[in-house]
Amino acid sequence: MRLIKTLFMGAAALACASIPLNAQNAAVPASGPGFAAAPTAAAAPATPTVESNGIAATVNDLSISDYELNQLVAFMIAVSGFKPTDADIKRMREQMLKNLEDEKIQLLEARRRKITVSPVEVNKRIQAFLADNNSSLEQLTKVLNENGSNIDTLRNQYIASIAWQQVLQQEFQSEIVITPAQVDDALRRALEGATRPHYR
Repeated sequence: MRLIKTLFMGAAALACASIPLNAQNAAVPASGPGFAAAPTAAAAPATPTVESNGIAATVNDLSISDYELNQLVAFMIAVSGFKPTDADIKRMREQMLKNLEDEKIQLLEARRRKITVSPVEVNKRIQAFLADNNSSLEQLTKVLNENGSNIDTLRNQYIASIAWQQVLQQEFQSEIVITPAQVDDALRRALEGATRPHYR
């Protein structure tokens, strides 16, 4: 499993927010491609638990529930492979709550602009996510379920990401002007470098 340290979130087009964890918490190694299976009961990581299913925060007229926050934290734990301590989870909850607050603000702005996100767009993002991690939807769903999360958490993240991208496009698209001279210059530089050695 490729260790996922960041996930798409918020304004950077779910330009991902890293979750700092203690150095001693090693990633779970994969036994094959895709996502690793959940740890056994003896080595199970701490999981986010909150006694109440109340409201964690309110952003204007949108609420963030404890359930929504717990699902996002559980998702991060599931895909990262880390075994977080209670202190790690506390920090993760604080960071994820900030991310969700930003996300709600972005969704409100998208709603004000009458921007909608189609399921087709979200499915494309999920398929790209799976391809990047050499995994299948069945594998991801199984790992999420075993860690107390579900695929809807990922879908919600992509809905917010796509909506915010469309907001930014509406806001700044008219200010971006690419001249024919710039296109010609880019083509010229590409052709000049075509026969030169390339290094990765």
